[in-house]
This record gives sequence, structure tokens and C-alpha cells, in this order.
Amino acid sequence: MVRMLCIRTLSTKTYWLYCGETMPITYVRTMKIKYARSKITDLEMAKLCETLQHRGLNVVDWGIGDEITHYGKITSTKETKLYTIVNSRNKVVFGDKFMSIRDDVFNQISKVYKVSKSSYVDTVTRTEWVDPVGQRLSLKDSDAMIKTDYHRNYAYHNDVNMIVHYFNTYNGIGIVFEITWETDKIQRKEAIEQMVVNTPLRDMGRIQSIFEGALAHYTEVDEHPVIDCHFDAKTESRSECTPDVIKLVREARNR
Repeated sequence: MVRMLCIRTLSTKTYWLYCGETMPITYVRTMKIKYARSKITDLEMAKLCETLQHRGLNVVDWGIGDEITHYGKITSTKETKLYTIVNSRNKVVFGDKFMSIRDDVFNQISKVYKVSKSSYVDTVTRTEWVDPVGQRLSLKDSDAMIKTDYHRNYAYHNDVNMIVHYFNTYNGIGIVFEITWETDKIQRKEAIEQMVVNTPLRDMGRIQSIFEGALAHYTEVDEHPVIDCHFDAKTESRSECTPDVIKLVREARNR
């Protein structure tokens, strides 16, 4: 059986395929929402993670691991044994965590002063806020949230996937949604929007609502945040999100 090769051109790329063969295409919609024009402090970010967690949105790492970090204040105690030299009034005149160093010093000053060796355990108790572990945002009760061997993401029944993460940089703070749909052929614009807009709409609305409400405790949130939204295809083509698409996703946070 002889199979003929055909040329297929998509955007700026040309592909050689067997005639009649389809080529998988991945459509991607990226939506970046910036709520403030400056970053919040590391302490405020740690507190924000706790607030988000109480409201049902966990900050997690991209990698594997079954345990979810518990955010909030944590108290830790560290004990360190110190080897010391004391004078005749039992006052510490030298101390080090290594016995050998203490002994070397003792051998030198004991020739001149009346001193003796001693030791004690130094105990330091600290209460600190747990730092964010990763930047991904995971809804506690989303049916679509899964954890694979490599990462955490939202996987829907129709081959649509979504990754959500926050950013906190000197340019501002906000969240980024990346929705992908892999299909075996080129799709019409209406079909693409139906899949990558409507499929994750409920989860996107809830994430926005939780994040905006929690963030308002630590910084002023813009009433009309800066939104960058666009569609991409792995064929190097891009189209901007229509105002209707942006409005639909933003309104979902109030449902």
C-alpha cells in the first residue's frame, strides 16, 4: 500500500502529513488579572495564604506530594548546646558550639586567669508565619482538581485542562488562568471559545471571588483590574479575547 504525502500550512509553519491524516492542535487561552499595581510584602503574602485557605483556596506547589501546607502562625523551638568558659564569679566569658574551640581558648586564658569549663543548652522559641509553598491555586472542593505524578491542575471531562497561579511582583499582584484544549483538527472560533471559556467558567469565577475578597484585607484592590486575555494555538496563531468573553468570566465571580 502506497501512502501519499500532502503539504499542510498553518500560520507560518508547513507540515508534511500523510494524506487524510489529522494533526493534533492545542488551543490555549491565557487570562491574566492584575488587581494592584505594586506587590504586597512577604508577611502580607503569608497572611493572605492563610486567609485563602480558610475560604477554600489552597496555595500549593506545582510538583508532587499529597500533603497540603497548613498556613498561619507556627511556633518552633531550637535547642543549641554551647560550651563555655566561666570566671570565678560564674560569669560566662567565652562560648562556642564546638567543644574543641572552647578548649583551645581555655588552654590559653587559663594560664593568666582563674577560669573553668562549663556548658549549657540555649533554647530559642520563635513564632513565625508559614511562607507560601508554590504559586498554584487549588480549590478544595473542585471536582476537576487532580494531582498527577508531575503537577496539580484542573482536568475536565472534555479534554480541557486549566492551571491557575498567583503572581506577586514589583509590577503588581494578581492571578493567571491558563486553559488548554487538545483536539485532532482545526476548530472554528465559536467552538474554541465554547470549550476554553465555558468549561472552566464556574471554577474561574469562584477563584476570582475568593482571591479578590481575601486580597482586599491587605491592599487596595482595583475596582476595574487590568486584564490581559488572549487565545493561542500551537500553530503560532493568536487572537485576542473579545470584550464579551472577558465580561462573561468576570461576571462569573459573582455567581
